[in-house]
Amino acid sequence: MKKLFTIGALSVMSIAPIFAQKGKVNSAEFNLTSGEVAKAKENIDASFSSEEVLAMPKAWIVKGNVYKTIYELRDIHKDLYSSTPKTLDVAKEAYLKAFEVEVNPKKKGSMKDGLQSVGSYYYNEGITAFSASNWNLAYEKFKNTLEISEFLYNNQLTSVVDTQAYFVVLLSAFNTQNFDDAIKAGEKLAELKDNRDVVYTVLIDSYKQKNDQAKYEKAIADGRKAHPNNIDILYKEINLYLEKNELDKLEEKLDQALQLDPKNPSLYQAKASVYDKKGNSEMALQMYDKAIELNPEFFDAYVNKASFYNNEANKIIELMNNETNNAKYEKLKAERDDIFKNKMIPLLVKANKIDPANENVKKVLKEIYARLDMFDEMKQLDK
Repeated sequence: MKKLFTIGALSVMSIAPIFAQKGKVNSAEFNLTSGEVAKAKENIDASFSSEEVLAMPKAWIVKGNVYKTIYELRDIHKDLYSSTPKTLDVAKEAYLKAFEVEVNPKKKGSMKDGLQSVGSYYYNEGITAFSASNWNLAYEKFKNTLEISEFLYNNQLTSVVDTQAYFVVLLSAFNTQNFDDAIKAGEKLAELKDNRDVVYTVLIDSYKQKNDQAKYEKAIADGRKAHPNNIDILYKEINLYLEKNELDKLEEKLDQALQLDPKNPSLYQAKASVYDKKGNSEMALQMYDKAIELNPEFFDAYVNKASFYNNEANKIIELMNNETNNAKYEKLKAERDDIFKNKMIPLLVKANKIDPANENVKKVLKEIYARLDMFDEMKQLDK
């Protein structure tokens, strides 16, 4: 009897701590309902010193509830919240662990509400960070929102795909140059038929950053099909044809863009470049003039028009270099100087006034002044 009693005593001694730890789970749950949040945290944290508790779905759910409540009451329990880092992260992982250790399929949905709440809190924090242009923090928060959203949907805890979770990850991932995640979110949105135009613009730019030419061009085509009147996507298509130097297509797309945005000087400058490449000098000059008319401070238009005249001057210089007749040479020189003095200089002077820090403009002006013996004007550029 004595021996049996001893074994029984030992058994009781080994089991008692287990019951004590399980009791702390129940105590934490009671503390939470009584508003004793700090005590609830103390009890739930202490309960996890037992391996048996680690296998209890309820323990993980209570832990999730405790840490979620600390976050929810952070303005009331400021000291507790400040001493409890990453409350949302702990709550999220606790609910996910509860789902993992729960063996009863009928009870696996008991952590749904907690997870949805935590996901919405991450989302709100992400919006706050995004509004403050804190892209990295926004990206971190939104990723958690998406992780929870995907978990709920993939495990049949919700029947609706949260497209907004993908959308905010799309934007924040792109802003932090996490282009792979931006592409993943964008492709999912496209698969779900989310036709917001920014989905296509972000996908286009992300594929371009990843040097995926095939998908870059397809995204432009898909975007133009879905949003034929979206000027931003049309501009990206224009840039594509600029890159490929397909002048006829480029001209066609520029005409379409001008129908949507007729007062955009950049479009007229782009058309000027097309006409220049096609050898239509008269139309090229008209387009440069139209761009300058729409924006008298359009630096690039002045510089590009000056470059057009510089090409004309270079053609004359080439003839001069091959001319042996002095009279003909002097006539060509006069034509060249006329281009320099009456066409290029006014344009470059204006460009220099718009952007006096541009050294390339100053360099070209100095070369022209030197050719025309305009040394006083050349000295003025260094003042």
